[in-house]
Amino acid sequence: MAPSFLLLSHVLILFVLVHASEDLRGNMREVKVKAGEEVTLECQGPTHAPIEVLKWIRPDLMSDRGLEGYVFFYRDERSHESYHHQLFVGRVELRDPEMKDGDVSLILRNVSTNDTGRYEGHVSVSNTGRRKRAQSELWCVIKLTVEDPGELKTYVNHRMKLNPAQGNLLHF
Repeated sequence: MAPSFLLLSHVLILFVLVHASEDLRGNMREVKVKAGEEVTLECQGPTHAPIEVLKWIRPDLMSDRGLEGYVFFYRDERSHESYHHQLFVGRVELRDPEMKDGDVSLILRNVSTNDTGRYEGHVSVSNTGRRKRAQSELWCVIKLTVEDPGELKTYVNHRMKLNPAQGNLLHF
């Protein structure tokens, strides 16, 4: 009985540690919007050092060759739209271009159902150590769901029909 209790306690500790490390940064938030709206992907980055690189990605847009493009890419104190995935060109910008107080939130305009997915914000800060390149860390994970009000309207129109003689709806 004691060995199984010991094993169970180790499994429980491992489970807690794994989930706690996921929640330190990259705590997934769910956001729902309607097609055509603007959405802000909220993300609070580090405040202790200047942000050197900011990458917003959507992992499902990766191919066997790697990333096909970023949702948003920032380096050398400016956005690099040429690195953006074609789906996001001209539709994304930082809420605060200066990223004051670590605000790396991203505004996505004119959303469509194609924008539904998991978004990750990765941040690298200036490094005062010996390493030349700063390590990118996952800071934000957002699950975006874009609902198309037209799909619901079409479904309702196919399921109901107006009966003008009685002035009510008939269900099919």
